[in-house]
Order: sequence, then C-alpha cells, then structure tokens
Amino acid sequence: MKKNNKLIILILIFLLILSISFIIYTNVLKPSKNIEEKVNNQEPDKTETEKKEEKIELKENQTLTKKGYILEENDGVYSIDGIIITNKTYSIPQSYGNGLTKEFTEAFNKMQVAAKEDNIDIKIISGYRSYNTQVSTYNYWTSKYGKAEADKISARPGHSEHQLGLAADINSLYTSFKDTKEGIWLNNNAYKYGFILRYPESKTEETGYSFEPWHYRYVGTSLAEKLYNNGDWITLEDYYGITSKYE
Repeated sequence: MKKNNKLIILILIFLLILSISFIIYTNVLKPSKNIEEKVNNQEPDKTETEKKEEKIELKENQTLTKKGYILEENDGVYSIDGIIITNKTYSIPQSYGNGLTKEFTEAFNKMQVAAKEDNIDIKIISGYRSYNTQVSTYNYWTSKYGKAEADKISARPGHSEHQLGLAADINSLYTSFKDTKEGIWLNNNAYKYGFILRYPESKTEETGYSFEPWHYRYVGTSLAEKLYNNGDWITLEDYYGITSKYE
C-alpha cells in the first residue's frame, strides 16, 4: 500500500513539473521566439531620404538629394530652391546665358561701393563666358597641363558657372590673392551682398575644383550667410547633399 502511495506521489510531482514547464514555454519562451521572427521579417530601416520621399510627392522632373532637398530639372537646367546648380555632375544647355545677370550686377555694384569705403578696390577680371568661350578656355588648359589637371582648374564646356552669368573672377587668378587685403575683405564680407566663395580651400573633394580665392558666385544673402558659416565656408555640394563628378 505504501509503495502505491509513493508511486502516486511521484506521478503527481511529474505532472506538476510538466505543467509548470508548459506554462513557462507558452508564456515566456514562445512569445520571445515570435518576437524574434517578427523582427527578422521586418523590412530594414529606411534612410531619412527614403522617409522624406514617402511624405513628398515628387514630380517626374524632381529627385531628392541625400540631404532631403528637391532637385528639379527644367529644360536641361537643374536647381534647388531656385538656386541653379552647375558643377561637374550637373550641366547647363549650350545656349544658356547671355551675360551677367541683373541681380549679380546690382549686388556686385553695392559690394564694390562698400569695399571702396574701406579703401579696398575690387574689379571683375572674368565675368560671363559663353559656351564657345569656355570651349577655348578649357582647351587651352588641357593643352598646357593635360586633361586630368585641367579638370581641377577649369570647367568643361556646359559645366561652367561663368556661363550662368552669376559668377566672376575678381582681381586675380593667383592663390596668393587670399592673403591680400582685397582677398581678405572679400572672404569676410562678400556674403553680406549675396556672394559665396565657391571653391574654398581644402574642399576639392566636394566641389571637384582646386582652391580659387578669386571665384565668387551670387546666390542671394540668405543662402550666402548660411554658407559663410562664420568664415568656414560650406560648399553648395555639402549643403545640399549633391555630388560634383564627371561621368
């Protein structure tokens, strides 16, 4: 009789352990497994650009840059927020441009007057260049230094900001210009009139061009102040999240 009681007790203990194990599995282990399966089946996290693309309905002529700006193409001209983009990646049509624009000229004249008041003399030595003029300019540098080196200091035809009528070379074509009183004044004050130092020092990887302390581009005072960045110039490429590389 005692043996039977012991057997019954052992069976009950076994059943109790089995019940506890089942409860642990169904309430702890199995949910964890299900969660793991859901995580594994989830789509990978989307980039900020992809998230913005979902929120913004882009037109056929629009794309989103790496920093979420809308890049728009109209008749072969690319722009972001009304700022025309011309670099090694983005070109303009051969027929584009017919001289320095009114907005550039008015802003430069104001800057020139302000500079004069500080006993600084600034003048344009190379302003608007047509597509054909750029052909001659680029070919000259190519014949002198070869294509690879020429691409660092001169834009290929159709890729020059000079053709926009919104850029100019001021006073000099030597890098030593940065240390002259005129070069220093421009670097510290041009943004107040809507101009940016387009190809800053040590930013060749971004712009595609060597340092040019004489090349200033008009973009308007609002953007120019942001890119001035207290003297540590930000490039258009970095600011908008775009490239500048020939295909």
